[in-house]
Amino acid sequence: MAPAPRLVRRCLALLTLGVLHVELLWLNDILTLFAVLGLLLVALRGIGDRAALILAGALLVAWTATWLLPDNDTRDLYSVLDLPGYAQQYAGSFSSTLAAQTEPAPIFLILVWTGGMRPASGAVCRGQSIR
Repeated sequence: MAPAPRLVRRCLALLTLGVLHVELLWLNDILTLFAVLGLLLVALRGIGDRAALILAGALLVAWTATWLLPDNDTRDLYSVLDLPGYAQQYAGSFSSTLAAQTEPAPIFLILVWTGGMRPASGAVCRGQSIR
C-alpha cells in the first residue's frame, strides 16, 4: 500500500477523533490541528526544495508578524465568548451540556489553530494579570 493514501486515512481518522473530542469532551483540542497539518503536508509533499523554502520563509514572516502585533481585546477569549454563561449551561442536563459544548466549538478551534489564545499567556509572561 502506498504511504500517501494510508497517511490520508490516518489524518482523516485523527480529524474525526478530534472533532468528536471537541464536541463531546474538551473544546481546547489540538488533534484537529494535527490532522489538518498532516493533510496539508501530504498535499505539499511533491513541491520542490526552492518552493518549500520560499513557503517556509513566507509562513515564518507571517507568523512572526502576528506575534509582534500589539495585543488588543478583540483577540481576548473573554471578549469572544460568554464563558460564565456557558458555565451555567454545563450545570444542566446532558442536552444542555452538549449544546454548551457544541456552540463555541468552531470559535475555539479557530483560536487554537491561529494561536488566538496567546494574549492571556503573553500577559502572564510579561507579569500582567489576567481578569
